[in-house]
Amino acid sequence: MSKSLVSNFSVKAAQSLLIGLLAFNASVHAKAPSTPLASFEENEAKVVITVEYDQKHQATLVAQFTPLQKGYHLYSKDLPRKGIEGIGRPTLIELAVNSPIKARGLLADGAPTLKEVIPEAKDPLLIYPNGPVTLRLPITIPAAASGKLTDNVLVSYMTCSPQGQCTAPVTAKAVPITLTHLAAH
Repeated sequence: MSKSLVSNFSVKAAQSLLIGLLAFNASVHAKAPSTPLASFEENEAKVVITVEYDQKHQATLVAQFTPLQKGYHLYSKDLPRKGIEGIGRPTLIELAVNSPIKARGLLADGAPTLKEVIPEAKDPLLIYPNGPVTLRLPITIPAAASGKLTDNVLVSYMTCSPQGQCTAPVTAKAVPITLTHLAAH
């Protein structure tokens, strides 16, 4: 083989090896797949709660809210708890004050908010676009926990259509969750 052919082969082999290593590194550092901790349907929405762990083994509580009626939306997490002039309710996942699990950051949403102007309210209501909305709450699991830890997640939401047809709000519904194999995380 000529020197330039060997050199060209070595460069290509090194590039292939580097690409393989990068792909492996990305797969190792990806978030661990999450399994549902709880799931329920109430007042025309399905809620699925999971936990994700990042590469530093930090946990994030994740809740996906899906309106079951076509064209229905959820209200923003930033809407006041009682709505605006009693209209609407925020979409939330929270921990009880006495929960052994603690929030280590702020609740984040995965969707932009829109302003909905309705004649009955002096201020616009913040809503999410129609369809599913995912909320994430970074959490700290107590160091003393091993094996299984059972707790409740508080869930709040309300779905409405653009025509003003709304379901009854779900407010601070206690949803039991069990986190398992905490020592591995």
